[in-house]
Amino acid sequence: MSGSNTAEQWNRLWSNASCRLEELKFGVAKAEKSLVWSSITNALEGEKIPSLSVIEIGAGSGTVGAVFAKHGAQVTVLDYSEEALNVNTALFESLGLKQESIISDALRLPSSLMGQFDVAMSFGLAEHFEGDDRASIIKAHFDLCRPGGLVVLTVPNRYCFPYRMWKARREFFGKWHFGLEVPFSRSELLSICQSLGATECNITGSSFVASLHFVFPFARWKRSIEKRVLKNRRFDPNRIAQETTSILGAYLGYALLLVARKPSS
Repeated sequence: MSGSNTAEQWNRLWSNASCRLEELKFGVAKAEKSLVWSSITNALEGEKIPSLSVIEIGAGSGTVGAVFAKHGAQVTVLDYSEEALNVNTALFESLGLKQESIISDALRLPSSLMGQFDVAMSFGLAEHFEGDDRASIIKAHFDLCRPGGLVVLTVPNRYCFPYRMWKARREFFGKWHFGLEVPFSRSELLSICQSLGATECNITGSSFVASLHFVFPFARWKRSIEKRVLKNRRFDPNRIAQETTSILGAYLGYALLLVARKPSS
């Protein structure tokens, strides 16, 4: 088991990210073609995005929040890392987008935020908790939503074996820098959501084939080749294809994607 997570740890990880602004902007373009975004728009079922109030918690750079802002939503980003919020602000400003930044622990949310949002989401947050806090962090998403609001989150999949092998190898060689990270199973996510009375609860997963980059050396080779061959086209959004998944990915892909509704009453 890796160590605990602190704001100081994440500040160190984010401290040099602002120099990768073009890469982060490319990440926003990828997010707009992601399975996450297509699942969100399907779940919204015609709701007008410019009318929505959205919060991304444990936001990091906030790429999905930026996609919402690009489509006109009112976006709040929350993180307990000041460096992450600095990077987030720089990214939004570079894209001509607006957001509200809040520095806060996701398990100790300001009461003024409760029930204020149409969408509450996180991507790579809940797995950094253990014990009862795992249910508490997911409950925090529902607490932030208005009745009938949408909760969206992704977490690593306990049964994605390429990811588990990669993580174990990095931990063994002392190269793991992400503190405590405990992946979820579909059954654990469903159990927590059922205990919260969630409705329209749907779980899918990212492509299993895409997860193979965790164990094959091709990912490193691919980045090296892209730098040499693509050069100025490396971060060209026209290169991005729409992300898809399959039945295999739904159960063995790296990321489990949860989309659920807070009860209306």
